[in-house]
Amino acid sequence: MVDECAEMTERAIELAKRLIAMPSVSGSREQDSTFGAILERVAMIPGASVRIADNRMSAICRTGVDDGSQSVVFVGHIDTVPPMDLQSWQSPPCEPEVREGRLFGRGSSDMKSGLAAALAVFERACHESIPCVVAITKDEEIGCLGAPSAVELLDGVNIAGMVIMESTDNIIRFGHRGALWLRATSMGKAAHGSNPGLGVNAILRMARAALQFKGIPLEDDPRLGAETCNLGTIAGGEVPNIVPDRCSATLDLRIVGDHSAAIVGYLKGLDTIDEVEVELSLAPVWTDPDDSWVASLRGRRDLQPVTYFTEASIFAERLRRRVPIIICGPGDPTCVHGVNESVPVDAIAHAAELYWSYVS
Repeated sequence: MVDECAEMTERAIELAKRLIAMPSVSGSREQDSTFGAILERVAMIPGASVRIADNRMSAICRTGVDDGSQSVVFVGHIDTVPPMDLQSWQSPPCEPEVREGRLFGRGSSDMKSGLAAALAVFERACHESIPCVVAITKDEEIGCLGAPSAVELLDGVNIAGMVIMESTDNIIRFGHRGALWLRATSMGKAAHGSNPGLGVNAILRMARAALQFKGIPLEDDPRLGAETCNLGTIAGGEVPNIVPDRCSATLDLRIVGDHSAAIVGYLKGLDTIDEVEVELSLAPVWTDPDDSWVASLRGRRDLQPVTYFTEASIFAERLRRRVPIIICGPGDPTCVHGVNESVPVDAIAHAAELYWSYVS
């Protein structure tokens, strides 16, 4: 048993290195290639089965046990954000390197280390004929685009609970705020820049609206915290000598309730806003810490919600049956998406041990 556990954790670390070495930026051809390579490898494991969504945006890997037993579902996305500021990286982002006990590389924390740990557990579960499911998604970083098809693939799976393997330092977390991304647009009238009085400046109209964004109705939740609104971008105009006839602003709201319509209504009610489009809408998520499955799990836990959103929003909202969902992964949340992204090597091994305890 000790040898099997050691072999599993070593496998998890090795898989993490291999995954980091496979570029998979959201929306890229490399992501498609990496996705296919992972599934080919899983399909070669004796006792494993792989189902791929028709749109090839997700897949589920199942052990051969199909007797109706409940399965834990581990959810991991394969895509990463681009490795920005390459000159500041101490080693190439897609050349995994261990330094001072940490594995460096793009995706090391978010979230190839978690996926590697789950795949190592899955391989062992296949060998020991234990129910286990790993769902692999694409394009999480650009709006959780792969998760809806994964929901369809999971139809018929008797789910005991779900683990979203985002970066939590292997601490069990129970939820997060939802996300509402809006694009507000102000229209104007173009004119020559030398005679602006003949036109209507859309940027100035947006500026007047932006001063009123602080009045957007926001709520608080005792578990999820306070809602926030970030004015992320403003874009308008083409050249200095034309009065801009269009200006758009994007807002990132993190929400705790089901009142998106009221927020959109507030913006539409502003005199200088002409259009409001919803670009992303993800529901808030919370799992009861006293749920029987959750209570049975090993590991540290923290009632504070994670600050980011995850694919849990999609699964919580769209699965036919409500299932407990936790967020727990080996990644270091302080360096996610950053230059020299890394994860403690020991954390990968610990994640594999934790995940194995969830299924065995």
